Amino acid sequence: MSLPLAAYGLVSTLLHPFAALWLRQRTARGKEDRTRLPERLGHARGLARPAGDLLWAHAASVGESQAVLPLLKELRATHPGLPILLTTGTKTSAQFVSGKLPEGVLHRMAPLDTFPSVTRFLNHWQPSRLLLVESELWPVWLWALGRRHVPVAVVNGRMSEKSYAMWGRLHALAKPMMRYVSLVLAQDGPDGDRFRALGAEDVHVTGNIKWDTPPLPASESELERLRAAIGRRSVWVAASTHAGEESQLAEAHALIRQHVKNALLILAPRHPHRGNQLVADLREAGFNLAQRSQSEPITAKTEIYLADTMGELGLWYRLAQLAFVGGSLVVHGGQNPLEPARLGCPVIAGWDMHNFASITLALEQSGALERTPTPAAVAESVLHHFQNKTYLVARRKAALESAGSQSGAIARTMRHVQQWLASPVALP
Repeated sequence: MSLPLAAYGLVSTLLHPFAALWLRQRTARGKEDRTRLPERLGHARGLARPAGDLLWAHAASVGESQAVLPLLKELRATHPGLPILLTTGTKTSAQFVSGKLPEGVLHRMAPLDTFPSVTRFLNHWQPSRLLLVESELWPVWLWALGRRHVPVAVVNGRMSEKSYAMWGRLHALAKPMMRYVSLVLAQDGPDGDRFRALGAEDVHVTGNIKWDTPPLPASESELERLRAAIGRRSVWVAASTHAGEESQLAEAHALIRQHVKNALLILAPRHPHRGNQLVADLREAGFNLAQRSQSEPITAKTEIYLADTMGELGLWYRLAQLAFVGGSLVVHGGQNPLEPARLGCPVIAGWDMHNFASITLALEQSGALERTPTPAAVAESVLHHFQNKTYLVARRKAALESAGSQSGAIARTMRHVQQWLASPVALP
């Protein structure tokens, strides 16, 4: 064990007694599920380990969870006797995967990266291998798995310039940590190069499996009901927004309504627990709101429909003429622009889309996505779509064609994962 890795482990262990307090504080902010806090400390909470080999897969949040579900389905089809444990790291991701997991896949919240939590988790589950989705690199996890000779692979690997710079500053920690990763399947060439620079040896570029995910579902009956309530109004959706964005989007919507009096904004915050505060803020700003979580109906007077619920983005993208993708007017890195594009919904996004840089570039080059770095630019783009039907139709076509243009990543990923599962891996 390297000195930097040992130092990290020691600090995490010293901080472990405060973990319960930290988790309770997160619970108070709506970021943890109180009933599942023991899982974050590594407790199995009565769920028995399946017999035989067990594949552990980890996806950080909703986006990674959505991406890995088709891969888990393929793995269960090709290895029906292999049980899989999926862990996720957020309350919203746990809610997202509930009821969506293939048969034979269990779910638990991920343990914190401290020796006591990880040891407790591994002692119970005893995974045979671990699949990490995208960029979840936890030093204690990797060291503890390495000690137990458990191979680790990164699938749909993403290493943004920001993350690479961070790990570059911690190179003395990153290099020994990456020794425990036996395979990296990167989204694109630059991602693969960054993983190699940090010390990964077996790296392959297989593409982004998010290009292969199916369109988000929606209830047909609810879709028809809402269409009837909305009528012929001009509708845009701001999806997966983050704190600091809603006020900017409300400013844009006010500008839009100066020209299109019947314009309706469907506002779907990334974290629905913020709904009540958003209602208060937006009503104070003078907007007429209807709140979905309170079953308030859309009327002719409704200016903003606050969609503060989980798992309904497919509904909002089908109702809107175009979509703004959140997390991009603040320092966050953006949310997945493929989700609206796959449903033929033209995309606009703010200035920060570094989490989806290659997807954003591909959609932008095809004409499916526009960058709108300010509230005024958002308003200008939305108005142009509302007032130019030919332009809107062309961008809808571009969104559909572009979203289906780069499929095949799951098949390429599966070929490598199949070989990895079948072959012994020599660990340091």
